[in-house]
Parts: sequence; C-alpha cells; structure tokens
Amino acid sequence: MEQNQDALVYVGQDQPKVSTLVVLLMLVWGILGVLGFFFSLVCFSYSGSFMQNWVGFLTAIVLGPFYWIYYAFAGPSYCSSGKKQQQQQLRRFQTKKSKKGKKSRK
Repeated sequence: MEQNQDALVYVGQDQPKVSTLVVLLMLVWGILGVLGFFFSLVCFSYSGSFMQNWVGFLTAIVLGPFYWIYYAFAGPSYCSSGKKQQQQQLRRFQTKKSKKGKKSRK
C-alpha cells in the first residue's frame, strides 16, 4: 500500500500563529455570551413583561454578547428588582399628593 506524501497535512512551522488578541477576544466573547444567557434566565424571576423576558432570552441565545445591548435599552421595567419600580411609584404618588395639597390651599 503506497501512501501519497502530498496528501498528508503537516501542522507545524508553516501554519500562522493565532494572535493573542484574537484568543483574548474569543474568550471575552464567550464569557459575555454565557453570562448574558444566565442573566436572561435570572431576569424571568424579576419584573418585566412576558414578551420582554422572552425577547431577552432569545437575544441571549441567538446573538450572545449582544444581549447586553438589549439589556441596556430594553427599558426600566425589564429585569428590575421591583423595589426600584415601587420607589418610582411612591415618588409619583407623593408628587401628585403634594400638587393636590398646594391647589387646595390656594
């Protein structure tokens, strides 16, 4: 049986080196993608609409690290703890109450 030496591929000196920068970018890409996926799962237990949670989840699965762009611009109700929303509602109530009180005093 004769082997064709030209068909064999040698990995060695002729192969270009992978840049450290490329490896670092791939590592950061992977870490951000995995963190985005897990964070999108955590967001299901926080406030936000059903559709916002699903879009976030699908964005994390399909687009990986680009999930964080969605997270930044999805709105204040997406993945918030609820305390923040309660504080905002309390402030609104207090300002409405104080405006009514000022009107009745005049």
